Amino acid sequence: MKVPSQPNDVQKKFMGKQAGERGGGFLDITEKGAVLGDATILLDVGDIIPKTQLKHGAYYRGRCRGVITVMRWDDKKEKFYYWRKKSGRAYLESIEHREDSKIPDIFDALEEIFNPREEIPLE
Repeated sequence: MKVPSQPNDVQKKFMGKQAGERGGGFLDITEKGAVLGDATILLDVGDIIPKTQLKHGAYYRGRCRGVITVMRWDDKKEKFYYWRKKSGRAYLESIEHREDSKIPDIFDALEEIFNPREEIPLE
């Protein structure tokens, strides 16, 4: 079932403001999405798997920082774990579900996957 989405507090804060009013970004935030040139980043959250339906140790494909990626859910710590690759090295990092985060740095799980390319350990 698709739930109608409402802008979250962070989106409401920036809605309708131009780049200069927000302190220098290039995105124009509207109720439907963030517009960067000809591209629109959709802000619809209707297809996100609710936290109550996530399974401990399961892998999920979803959106994080504008990229589609795979992360693993730890139900005990209530965080997703993923490999962050930087400067030729890989680091295990964690990130919160949308329902827990007060900042926009989140992972939106869209679907469970059963054959991930690489294992992601749970700390």
